[in-house]
Amino acid sequence: MSDATTHQAGSASQTIPDVLSEHCATASVQPLQTVALCNRSSGFITESSGLEERHTKHIKDYSIRTLEPALTIPKLSRRLNKLVQLASDFNIIWDMGCDHGKTGIALAAHNASREVHCIDCSKHVITRLQSLQLPTNLTTACVDAATVKIHNCKGELVILAGMGSHTANKIIDGILSDTGDYQASFLVSIHRNHDDTVAHLASRYGFSTTQHCEVEEKKKTYRFDLMSPQHGHS
Repeated sequence: MSDATTHQAGSASQTIPDVLSEHCATASVQPLQTVALCNRSSGFITESSGLEERHTKHIKDYSIRTLEPALTIPKLSRRLNKLVQLASDFNIIWDMGCDHGKTGIALAAHNASREVHCIDCSKHVITRLQSLQLPTNLTTACVDAATVKIHNCKGELVILAGMGSHTANKIIDGILSDTGDYQASFLVSIHRNHDDTVAHLASRYGFSTTQHCEVEEKKKTYRFDLMSPQHGHS
């Protein structure tokens, strides 16, 4: 434990750490700045505004502010940046098979009024996400994405990215099989057989591509199709 210096003014005395001793020694030339010292044994804080003034307040009388942990804002690759860009016009977003959750986190952080849901069937993935300081408008769930009941409204988007077409088609069927008058849109970026999922949405459910683009990254080409029901989101 470090040494301490006892400083006395009038009839009052206060033990203070050496780190403040030099300051006190020069107080006749320059007044002390306000210093709060916590007396843990009594639950009081001693406030010093100068050598001639000593008074105490109970700790509950002070407003103590603690800094909130910083939000986790991920660094995005070119592929993920494109996903965020294409999804930016939607107010309700479902990131199916979210994996690392970077897309959903970025979308939630960029717009506090947006509703974002990160869905994955891996408990490890969801547990890791829940350990982060996430935006308050983002929710996580460890469930099979094919069982999710979306709102089915305009301004709603389902992201299917980083998976194969077999998995994506199964999720589409699970979401839309009991849904009539489709309103939500889908953002498709499939790693294997991308065209198969695009065709599945088009032929079986009547969706059409409203935006298509490609991104080159690390010698790979990633394709993106934003698809909406022909009578729904424009």
